[in-house]
Amino acid sequence: MIAPVLAAKRKDIDFIILLAGPGEKISKLMEDQNAALYQSVGINEKAIHAFRPFFREMVALINESKDSSVFQPKIRNDIG
Repeated sequence: MIAPVLAAKRKDIDFIILLAGPGEKISKLMEDQNAALYQSVGINEKAIHAFRPFFREMVALINESKDSSVFQPKIRNDIG
């Protein structure tokens, strides 16, 4: 997952070879993996369904923030 990011930023890398690289955005992959994990430990579907938009909002907030001092208070407030 790091190789494509690095290759896109550097001029001295002509190509990369990926083995079993993700076929979707990492944030979507992480959302699905978390939902699957919650399901595997018996968390009900209603809670998992509510988790997904929360997760997307938190990822967007983190991606849009310049540093952790911006997003951490918001996340703590939303979780708390």
